[in-house]
Amino acid sequence: MKNKIIIIISLLSLVWLNTVAQNDILLTQQWFSRINRNPASTGNTDDLDFFLLARRQWMGVKEMPQTNLLNVHSYFDAVRSGLGLSASYDQPGGPATTVVNVKLAYAYHVNLQDELLLSLGVSAGILNKSFDPSKHTWQNPGAPEVTSMEKESKTNADFDFGIELSMPKLLLGASITHLGNTRKSDNSNLSTFTSPQHHYLYARGNFALSPVFDIAPSIVFLNTGQVNMLTVGAMLFYNKMFWVGIDYRPPSPSDWRQFDYSVITGMLGVEWDYFRLGYAYDLSLGKLSDFSSSTHELMLSARIPTKKKTERVRFVQ
Repeated sequence: MKNKIIIIISLLSLVWLNTVAQNDILLTQQWFSRINRNPASTGNTDDLDFFLLARRQWMGVKEMPQTNLLNVHSYFDAVRSGLGLSASYDQPGGPATTVVNVKLAYAYHVNLQDELLLSLGVSAGILNKSFDPSKHTWQNPGAPEVTSMEKESKTNADFDFGIELSMPKLLLGASITHLGNTRKSDNSNLSTFTSPQHHYLYARGNFALSPVFDIAPSIVFLNTGQVNMLTVGAMLFYNKMFWVGIDYRPPSPSDWRQFDYSVITGMLGVEWDYFRLGYAYDLSLGKLSDFSSSTHELMLSARIPTKKKTERVRFVQ
């Protein structure tokens, strides 16, 4: 089993080096802070919001993929705008491959109606991708394709754009990440060290089932090139303090013949005063279930209240 895992990790690293279909970081608990995926959500709270998330795949494996994310943002009523910072550190193929994305986010908020808020957002920053073969445990370190590899690193400018419509019980959003990278069908205009455009569409509701229970169904669609991904789910809240949830990501038709990446995720969490603590566990239902069943995600969110509160309409988080 251990040798099989090492082989699969080696293959994933080789795939990362020879394809441009490197996805944005896929995180389960993104609903609580989305500015890294859609800058239009910047400033959706009057408080100064800090959001930390850590994701670990294949716990117990030496070179497990891991992701860390920090989002910080708030709303400034004097300019009707949200300002924020997002920074992520991703190791999609273990310590040999790293992706660092740091960007400033800005969103302008417009009250279209009494219960309809429009926000338009942009973000700008840098995206660095690097590969260091010396940090990877190769199954066959003497192979010519391995010995010929050298340490590489490249930094590019990175831009995102997004839009959100917020109502008390419904949230709609769309965004494009990595705006500077267009994508041809043969991928000839992208290199290994850039990321293709990612297109997101999503919706989330929040409906009262009783005086103490609320349910928040959601759907997210992601397109990048010829890859399409759909995630559907729901979260159940008790007294707006405790929650449990489930997400399901069916296999993408574009990669069904190679891999079945279908995943089901369970979530639970608690909110106390100005703090949120959440946990998610991924269970793979596809062909890699023997290797990816132990994926854990931990989220911590803290809010610092500001003195002035606005009367803007927002989606109920």
